[in-house]
Amino acid sequence: MAYVRKHILKRPNTETAFPEIKSYNSDYWDWRRQYYSDNNITVTYDLSGDELTLTQEMSMSDKSVWDAFNTADDARGDYASIKGSLNTAFADRNITIQIEEDDDGTGATLLTETNTLP
Repeated sequence: MAYVRKHILKRPNTETAFPEIKSYNSDYWDWRRQYYSDNNITVTYDLSGDELTLTQEMSMSDKSVWDAFNTADDARGDYASIKGSLNTAFADRNITIQIEEDDDGTGATLLTETNTLP
């Protein structure tokens, strides 16, 4: 079994910077990256040829790994504190985000292009 989660960010032009979590809370960024490493969550990034679409793909053995991350993340509370700032940055910069998942071959779109993170 495998679980893959994709965050697909689209910006209007190459002069517009993608917001980065580490710019809002570097300690949380470090914790998140360490959690991924400790729990075998592989993260890759792909920038489209026109440099307008950035795809972040997180792969792990199964969905329970992602569910455990969400539980740990909620307990920590940092994401909740920066989500508003990230949403403002997405809206101000006219960047959309789409979230997709593939749970052992079954795909779904969890969030259709919007400026607001769940």
